[in-house]
Amino acid sequence: MCLRSSLCLAPFFAVGVLSCSSETSSDGHGGTIIPGMADAYYSVDVDLGATEADVQAMYFQEGSLAESIEFSQGESVHVNGTALPENDIVGVSYFATMPLISPGDSYTFLLNVPGKGSYSTAVVMPQTAKLTAPANNRIVPVAGSVAIAWTNSDPRAGDEVDVDFMPNGDGTEATLTLNADAGATTVGLSATELASLYQKASGSVGGMVLGTLTLKRGHTATLSSPFAGGKAEISWQLDQVTIALMK
Repeated sequence: MCLRSSLCLAPFFAVGVLSCSSETSSDGHGGTIIPGMADAYYSVDVDLGATEADVQAMYFQEGSLAESIEFSQGESVHVNGTALPENDIVGVSYFATMPLISPGDSYTFLLNVPGKGSYSTAVVMPQTAKLTAPANNRIVPVAGSVAIAWTNSDPRAGDEVDVDFMPNGDGTEATLTLNADAGATTVGLSATELASLYQKASGSVGGMVLGTLTLKRGHTATLSSPFAGGKAEISWQLDQVTIALMK
């Protein structure tokens, strides 16, 4: 395998279960994946309303995210039987768009390293959920607060709500991420948080600012043997409502 510089690794969420048909180690040469001496990062990302998922695999030398490993010794990675082709947009990754599967089913990443083994990680899709509060297109006074609620708790998942207000006049985009406790189905925006978001988005113009609340759900897990480190994650945008802030 060869090494390529990697500028960033996009965040994501999931549950991974790793098994090995072989754990034979090797002293290795160059950038070859060596079980026990490489990190693996697997992601599944699903946009709002999408019927497909973006799946990605990246591999790094142990403890370094500066250089991603490029297959060069016959290695391959498949997800549910589909080969992931190389993607060189940022560093080297292996990427494909696949049909969305049902909650509880898995995207299974299978790395094959000739002469060393095959390594499987199952990334499980969480349950769906819908926002129930606030109502879509609600106008919220800056001096108030907002309770955000949704259906269908999933105690294995990590839920978050991304708050995003568009700039008005000379304002700038105002964002905030609210993380829910495990198994919870509510978070809140305080009057202090609303005032800060409004001030940033409205600038000196004031008036009404429009924004969205996006519910995301995911799982995450650290990979076990034979990888030295890394993780498997899934991020699913489940629902969104529009709100407005006004003084």
